[in-house]
Amino acid sequence: MTFTDSAPHGHSGSSGMTSDYSGVMGLLSGQPNSSVPQFRYDDSCDHSRLVSHAATYPFDGLTDLLDNHLCHPLLKQVLPTMRDHVHDMSESVRKAMMDLLLKVKKIRAIKFWTIVPVEHLLARLKEDSTAVCKKIVKLLINSYMPLEQTTEEKISRLTHLIKEDAGAARKFFQYAPTELKFEESVKYLTLLSRVMLVLIKRNHAENSNENHNESTASSANDSNANITNSTNVTRDDSSNQNTEAGSDDDEEQELSLKNSEIMMGLIEAMYLMWDAISKQLHTPQHTDVRHELQKRYSVIIPQMLRIFQEPRAYAAIMLLSGFLPSTRVPVLSDSCMSKLRNMTADTHMGVAHLQNFIGTLCKWRFSNALLEMIATSVEAGLEEKTIAEYKPGGSTVKKKAGAKCVMLKETIKPEPPIALEYLEILLEKDLCREVILVDHLDALTQTMEALGHSVEILKAMNSAESETSPTNIDFVLKTFFLYLLECPSCYINRKKLILSHNSLTY
Repeated sequence: MTFTDSAPHGHSGSSGMTSDYSGVMGLLSGQPNSSVPQFRYDDSCDHSRLVSHAATYPFDGLTDLLDNHLCHPLLKQVLPTMRDHVHDMSESVRKAMMDLLLKVKKIRAIKFWTIVPVEHLLARLKEDSTAVCKKIVKLLINSYMPLEQTTEEKISRLTHLIKEDAGAARKFFQYAPTELKFEESVKYLTLLSRVMLVLIKRNHAENSNENHNESTASSANDSNANITNSTNVTRDDSSNQNTEAGSDDDEEQELSLKNSEIMMGLIEAMYLMWDAISKQLHTPQHTDVRHELQKRYSVIIPQMLRIFQEPRAYAAIMLLSGFLPSTRVPVLSDSCMSKLRNMTADTHMGVAHLQNFIGTLCKWRFSNALLEMIATSVEAGLEEKTIAEYKPGGSTVKKKAGAKCVMLKETIKPEPPIALEYLEILLEKDLCREVILVDHLDALTQTMEALGHSVEILKAMNSAESETSPTNIDFVLKTFFLYLLECPSCYINRKKLILSHNSLTY
């Protein structure tokens, strides 16, 4: 028996009838292809309405059928044929498919991973929209973040996810706190810090043993020369034992600082989960929890920076350190400012790393110092090579009160073009821009005045009798364009922020 319905709401008719009369129809022993509702739509119906809604009606109908336990044996055969819909071009279809899987998750008779393999879900998690990703995380949260399992099992599940698909793991950790209670997210962050500290201590112990072994290597070699023959006799017997122990060693190596892929995944999990609950941590009732987490992570972050030198891991650690007060990591905060101050074209770390550095420094309340450094570098860069050539008889550009002339004769740090790059990042990064516009407007105004000197320099160039172009004309023009671009938007954005935020505290 086949039910068809030409109305767009056919799922409530044919599937509802199938569910209500499943016992009479003999669904348990019938033919799936003839008993499952088939959905078609009348071409005379409004096309736009069908395009936006009709594609999801079959999933709604199947969801209705899941409410009847007599339909479960049939659906267990039918639902796996729909797995490819998780990759449908329509987001509404993918969302409907995820809702169907979430309904299946509540039914013991059918397992959702028999309908859509986990590998397909992880592939969608890595690429899909926020709405779909949150549904996938809700579907997988108990699989990869079980609450009632042992510590070893919890870590094993996390490492398995990272090993399966690192990109999907990042999305999972980003949205996982939305499916966990606040206290559960804090427990996982605490667990990750404890595991990392144990691994660091184990690594130190192993390095100490290796150093001790190297110091005794020469004497051991002399002794081994005397017993070589006896060792050869027993070598065959011991080889079997070593083979049996090999599997245990492999399991230990998977969760080791030497396994860089797993370690980078765990560090990213720390940052992404902390970032997801950051606003909650800054509420008054969670102050003690925040301080406890900061205390724990202030122990492991400096050690992680010494151990992990890969760009991906270093970036995650820098972002993670931004959640700590600078007083918790004083050496790191000072080194960040020093690196930015002394950066040259040869030692440039790349835009991605620069964004992490500057974003972290803003969280540490170094925004004012950054703006002052930028203003000094830009002003010096403009005056050193242009004013002397195009303003004979002295400069009409007003210098900052108390500025030392010696600074123009020294090497400018950072290099002026790099200082402009710093300013662009400060004004484009949401967190930095909000902090600067609300809390450091005076320093920003001073920096904009430094950029505004490019206007006077260009006027002097146009009025000069000499037709020689300055050696740093590209820098002058870039400064001028940045001034025109950012100066108006800064004040417009500040008015919007004042209206939407009474105060921002970082």
